[in-house]
Amino acid sequence: MSYYDKRYDGIKAFMIARVSDPSQREALPAQKYKLTDYQKRLNFNAEYHEFDESAFKEDREKFEKIVDKIRKYPKECVVVFDKIDRFTRDCSSEIVSKLKRAVAEGSIELHFVSDGLIVHKESPATDWFRLDIGMATAGYYSSAIRDNVNRRIAQKLRDGEFPEKAPLGYLNVRTEDNKSDIIIDKQREPLIRKAFELRLTGMSVKDITVEMRKLGLTSNMKNPKPIGHSTIASMFKNKFYYGMMTYRKKDYPHKYETYITKNIYDKIQNISQGNYIKQFHTKAHYEFTFKGILKCGVCGCSMSSYIKKGRVYMRCSNAKGKCPNNATEVEVLEQLSPVITSLSINQAEAEQICDELNKDYNDARELRERRKEALRSEYQKLLRRKDLMYEDKLDGRITPEKYDELVEKGEKRMLEIDEELVALEKSYEGSELTVSNLFKLACNADELLKSSKPAIKNQILRLLLSNCEIQQKRLQFNLLEPFTFIKKLDSRPKWLPGPDSNWQPRS
Repeated sequence: MSYYDKRYDGIKAFMIARVSDPSQREALPAQKYKLTDYQKRLNFNAEYHEFDESAFKEDREKFEKIVDKIRKYPKECVVVFDKIDRFTRDCSSEIVSKLKRAVAEGSIELHFVSDGLIVHKESPATDWFRLDIGMATAGYYSSAIRDNVNRRIAQKLRDGEFPEKAPLGYLNVRTEDNKSDIIIDKQREPLIRKAFELRLTGMSVKDITVEMRKLGLTSNMKNPKPIGHSTIASMFKNKFYYGMMTYRKKDYPHKYETYITKNIYDKIQNISQGNYIKQFHTKAHYEFTFKGILKCGVCGCSMSSYIKKGRVYMRCSNAKGKCPNNATEVEVLEQLSPVITSLSINQAEAEQICDELNKDYNDARELRERRKEALRSEYQKLLRRKDLMYEDKLDGRITPEKYDELVEKGEKRMLEIDEELVALEKSYEGSELTVSNLFKLACNADELLKSSKPAIKNQILRLLLSNCEIQQKRLQFNLLEPFTFIKKLDSRPKWLPGPDSNWQPRS
């Protein structure tokens, strides 16, 4: 390098020290020492930059900015690294290309101190070959490290271990044998459990956040701060608290202690969904009777309602083009009144109709119970199979890889069974049509429709009608079951008359 002793006197140099792996942090001072010693020997006008990219993600962006600064430097300059891999490892191909292109243009030189390599515009092919080989080696090393990390993470997930920072209410710790573990945060545990209890009562996330801040709940960051609204909202959505960890948008069962059960988690999601719908509806200034029910009989678009001079009008939304179809709410309700009045029945009739309808519900419930029993049996079979496969792995009858594959498949099926059981529990809740509800609606539909607020009228009409269309101010619709059957009864002089002298079936 003596050839360059005088040539580099006072020339601008950018000396760059980089590490991209936590195990290399201790190498930064050594890199700095080598670069500084090199600067003294060649008498550079040096500008030193240091990047610990394993600790700070923003340092990658800083490095890119330095490269752009080098490219824009108006005179010839030198860029100095300790080794070739410090230049290329974990860099984007764009950054590497920028610097190599600058070398080819003659605006910069690349110096690699420990490798004893200087690459400039007039460098022979052997030097460029050494640079390319060094870059390829560094690239292979980075890829190998990445593959090892991915394999290690995949194994952790199969073992039920979470490879990232635990959520609020948990602590990442090291065991006595220096292995990573996640445990319940005893300091925050009472407050986390109280937050879930408050949510089950229907309390809003905002109010729970205020309560938790009063009680002193803080974040689990290095410098804890009072808990925020978004943290509490995320906590209620996080499956980790009932036993499932999410990594790269995939769910895996974990082995750690849980705060809640899957059933409680589902209830909280239902509460959140219900609050969202409630919040959405409270934003409306006025609820209209036919909102979301009426279609335009001309073009098929929705009919929208509006108020003008105290009256409610309806017109086509014109989604498919200009359409003149319109009507008033009073005109439409007047056409419904005779139909609603005809639904009146007595309690005995309502009871008999409900008995028939509930037979269907009972049959469906029986099928549901059979399905649940079959699912529980399959779940227990999968648990026993998992134990047997573990013994097969220990005895060498199957490979560890095959064991992991089969266990993953089995656990996926067990999760599906769990979700189906939850769905079966919900599917028929409140689905039976009770005598009191049917009787109340059938006997008082006309009165309810006249006296209720628009939002209640809308609910009643949704129970009674379907396929509602309006054209030239005339309403067309279908009655839903069982009200279609009830209306037919109105045309008979007497429903279920007493038996006559001839007990044969009626033709």
